[in-house]
Amino acid sequence: MKKIDENTSYEELLKQKQICMVELGALCVATSVLTTILRNPAPFIPFLGITHELTSKMKKIENTMSENDEDIKAIKIIYDEILENTIKEFKKFELNNPIETYQFFDYIFRHGYFSYDMNYYHPLKMSELKTLTMEEILFLNGHGVCRHVATFLNKIYESFEYDSNIALGHLNTIDSEKLHKFMDICKQNPTFTSEEINKKLIIEYLKPQIFTKLNYKKSGGYSNHALIRVNFESMTLLTDPATENIFYSVMNDIYQAISTSENIFLLNREITKSYYEEIKSKDIFEYEDYKLEKINLAITEGLNKAKEAKSTFDTFHKDNLPALEEAENLTKKILKKKY
Repeated sequence: MKKIDENTSYEELLKQKQICMVELGALCVATSVLTTILRNPAPFIPFLGITHELTSKMKKIENTMSENDEDIKAIKIIYDEILENTIKEFKKFELNNPIETYQFFDYIFRHGYFSYDMNYYHPLKMSELKTLTMEEILFLNGHGVCRHVATFLNKIYESFEYDSNIALGHLNTIDSEKLHKFMDICKQNPTFTSEEINKKLIIEYLKPQIFTKLNYKKSGGYSNHALIRVNFESMTLLTDPATENIFYSVMNDIYQAISTSENIFLLNREITKSYYEEIKSKDIFEYEDYKLEKINLAITEGLNKAKEAKSTFDTFHKDNLPALEEAENLTKKILKKKY
């Protein structure tokens, strides 16, 4: 029997996790069926708390199992080496600010230089997106989602000593005219808090799913996205390599994309704060003196420097290819394990 520590075995933890999965599945099915029959979700609100407890318990079990996995530890070493090599290369190109750095990274990332086969995206099933201990390493070879890409880029920002951190919230689209009408309503009600504004916009204008008012709090305000908040001179911007967008604040915690105004991001301060506490991160001072011409100039500069760097990163990919291939083989091995 494989031991995790003196008191716990791998098999015992796996059995505990399987029990949680059965209980969680049964609860979800029962709630769905009865809600459909009764056409009233209110009696089942307490079940949301039980669901959260089971999910949290399952996550703790997965963390314990994966933290002691030698293959995960090996990929972490590769991840750190590639990150270090990336930072060395970036610092050769006189990137003058976080927007140039973001645009430079976005170009390199999307051209596949962090993937063994030059394909920047190899999506995994949601069931395969593992626990917090794999948050970082899933970036390699394009297996990660928004938070994995954001984490890697934020580490680059930190190496340049930019004032930055990860922000969590709700990503969606809305017609610009509809958004402006909503903002006018909010301006007529100055007592609205940022949280109330976000909730009203999501529930009444975006409507991501049914029973929104009941589920809003339990689901963390429908936080579905992670990106990086960074200060550039007198501006606090959101850089999002997952969607190729840069966002700026148009009202309180509502951010609009510069290039595609239909894309919006609603910063969820409560869940972002919880995330900071979990990863021991810091908050940043926020500015709102936006200068779009200066932002667009930095975008152009970063893109031009990235194009000039192509031959350098061709060599970078060749030099790091054995490590990326090893990481890919280890990832496939890990995904076969019953975490």
